[in-house]
Amino acid sequence: MPTAQQTAFDKERRRQLGRLATITTATRERVLSALRTAQDVIRRRLAANASAFTQAQSAAALAGVRGALTRFERDGDAAWQQGVGQAFSAGGDLIEKPLQAGGIGIVSTVQRVDSRQLAAMRAFLTGRIKDISSEAARAIETQLALVIAGAQAPQDAINNIEQILGGNARGRAITITRTELGRAYALASYERMIAARQLVPGLRKQWRRSGKLKSRIQHDLVDGQIRDVDQSFDVGGEKLRFPRDPNASAVNTINCGCTMLPHMVKWDVATPGRKRFTPEEVAARPERGELNELIQRQDIKRFVAKPSIHPVAIGALDLVLRTRIGTQSHDVLLSSATLAKQSAHHPEIDVDDYAVVDALIATGEVYQIEPQVYAVYGRAKGKLYKAVVKLTKSGKANYLVSLRRANQSELRRDTRKGVRVQRMLEG
Repeated sequence: MPTAQQTAFDKERRRQLGRLATITTATRERVLSALRTAQDVIRRRLAANASAFTQAQSAAALAGVRGALTRFERDGDAAWQQGVGQAFSAGGDLIEKPLQAGGIGIVSTVQRVDSRQLAAMRAFLTGRIKDISSEAARAIETQLALVIAGAQAPQDAINNIEQILGGNARGRAITITRTELGRAYALASYERMIAARQLVPGLRKQWRRSGKLKSRIQHDLVDGQIRDVDQSFDVGGEKLRFPRDPNASAVNTINCGCTMLPHMVKWDVATPGRKRFTPEEVAARPERGELNELIQRQDIKRFVAKPSIHPVAIGALDLVLRTRIGTQSHDVLLSSATLAKQSAHHPEIDVDDYAVVDALIATGEVYQIEPQVYAVYGRAKGKLYKAVVKLTKSGKANYLVSLRRANQSELRRDTRKGVRVQRMLEG
């Protein structure tokens, strides 16, 4: 069982993980707001001259365009500068704060990450905002030249310019925000680990996938990988010190949403290895289903051999079933208390039996037999099983409370008394 310090470490680590998404979202909205403001100014200026575009009017319009884009540069850069600083700070906190919560204080002995790294990132972002502005200005100038030459109608030019600003420029702004703030976050975490490793015996780093529906398959495969702080992760045949490593290729870094976690050897945490895919993730990429089976069996085997205070996920509810039974969580959890009860009352149930729960939920017959209690019947390995799942009152968690081999009379009884919420799939 984990100690109080280990539990505090795990809890604070989960809390810190949410900060990057909050910072990235706020920064992205500030940058896009600056772009929308420029877009509105440019639209109005061009619309005022749409009926008769002359050389002089085109020059005046282009001057207005450049002025609007200059203001976008200023405001967008200010948003990025603030965002990258916040991300850098949060990345350091991802290492420092959980260790502090676990009783390992490193603030007074480890210096903060070299500010020159942050300065270089700030300069890079300033260059990127200028690139977006300059490319947009050149594209708009081309559109206006086509109008003057009579090769394009003014309204067509305005529509194309809308696409330039609302499509290409917007897309680049979003990609750069997500990638570079994430890079700053990961770099700060890495440098903080390097600085702390001599003071924290057992400190390691772990790769955690993003959870995107259409993430890179090579990043899915590396999920849960643990390395010494100064060793690289193996990602699709490439060595990365951390997610979005600036030394790595663009194919492994652009738009990456993965995270590097601090990991303490021999400490009990909620997800010690790979993270299971949700039903929605499997639906987006069916090949994840086979990987899920492997992850699930490893997790169950580990849990049965060494029960933890952290329950293990042994099944998943798809969106349709979650909606029907009124739960917010897709995981069905097995607790150490239920495992002990099962061992006492149903010693015949082993790892292989627990491993079929996910398939039972996906294809079995589901009945509500009591408020927030559901019986799941299904066949696996030629046997009829009954799994009982109970929802918490808050609807935020679902627990397996019983698993055993059943008979047809039990199924008929629950068919008469219960309310069916899912029909068994044939075949």
